[in-house]
Amino acid sequence: MQHVTSLSFLLLAYSNYLSHANKVVPCGETTATPALLKHLAKRQVDYILGDNPLGMSYMVGYGPRYPRRIHHRASSLPSVAVHPARIGCKAGSRYFFSPNPNPNVLVGAVVGGPSRIPGLSFSNRSPQHTSMPRWWAFWLSFQATNDFASVSIYLYICMHSMWSPKGKRKEWRRRVLSVIV
Repeated sequence: MQHVTSLSFLLLAYSNYLSHANKVVPCGETTATPALLKHLAKRQVDYILGDNPLGMSYMVGYGPRYPRRIHHRASSLPSVAVHPARIGCKAGSRYFFSPNPNPNVLVGAVVGGPSRIPGLSFSNRSPQHTSMPRWWAFWLSFQATNDFASVSIYLYICMHSMWSPKGKRKEWRRRVLSVIV
């Protein structure tokens, strides 16, 4: 999903540019309009959210069918309220390899995507399918606002805030979330 989400983000950014420039792009026998680019990106969002052959959302917590065993340490461990004692690295393996759904649902995370192997069950043992790409924040923004221009800017800020000076990270994320949500 990382490549799909990245490409869709670029489609939206370019659509925004074309809209502001009042332009279209000839593309073979068709013309790529801003509306067409937005439509292509939206189809990808629809696929991620469950309009796909499996009828399953790749966004955790969205819809009735979504991956319940994702490759994420904090999601795999019981919460402090349930298990207040410290869980060491090796002690966490029993939770990580448990066949049960993750005790903490990482709502909004978009997992890596489908497998070429039919019937793959989403297990945290297949990180290429159940790890979250960094671009998942974009889809939350898209669903919350449907404002492509703002989402492009917020995504850029949100993604780059991870590398901002430590003293600014919380402030940047708070700003982004206050506008998106």
